[in-house]
Amino acid sequence: MAQVALIGHAKPKTQRTRARISSALSDHAVANSWYDPSNLPSWLNEECYVQQIQPRLRMIKVREISDAMQVSKAYAGLIRSGRNRPHPRHWQVLAEVKMHTLLDLHGNIPSFIRITDGKTADVNILDEFLPEAGAFYVMDRGYIDFARLFVFPLCSAFFVVRTKENVLLQRRYSHPVDKSTGVRSDHTVILTTIESAKAYPDPLRRVSYLDVENQRRL
Repeated sequence: MAQVALIGHAKPKTQRTRARISSALSDHAVANSWYDPSNLPSWLNEECYVQQIQPRLRMIKVREISDAMQVSKAYAGLIRSGRNRPHPRHWQVLAEVKMHTLLDLHGNIPSFIRITDGKTADVNILDEFLPEAGAFYVMDRGYIDFARLFVFPLCSAFFVVRTKENVLLQRRYSHPVDKSTGVRSDHTVILTTIESAKAYPDPLRRVSYLDVENQRRL
């Protein structure tokens, strides 16, 4: 690994550069020597890396891999291409790299992509783009943050998101539904906790749907 990491740093021009590279290589050597295989989850083995993680790295920029692993871009490029396999202590970091993607269903192509490490909360990505007027955004419950969601109606956009059990709502109106479609209820609701109501003062629609095939209520 030490030799590979030097690619892209051939013939350092200054003593400071040589010292920085030497320090980086020493840090990685020490980290490798301290590595304890028992720290990895049982599912994260060589087979998992080869079949699940490495193929997905091709969709991630070299810079993002470099930042996640704290290695040179040259070495990260070799990891991305599959020409080199990183030390197992890096596998969990690479497994946690997230690619947040917004798909435009008109063309089924990404209209927004952001790469982050595994510690970045999904909801933070809502700060990274401005909703398009008239557009519908479908998200999972990981994106529930009412201050951020209120940006959507302010931009004349719409959103659909799965709710959480701890979200407290009060029903204002009930709307007729056709249960043959799977819809079980359709209510106009408001948030009842003080902080949530301040963040999102407008009414919301709460729709309950039954997936008959899998017997799941959404």
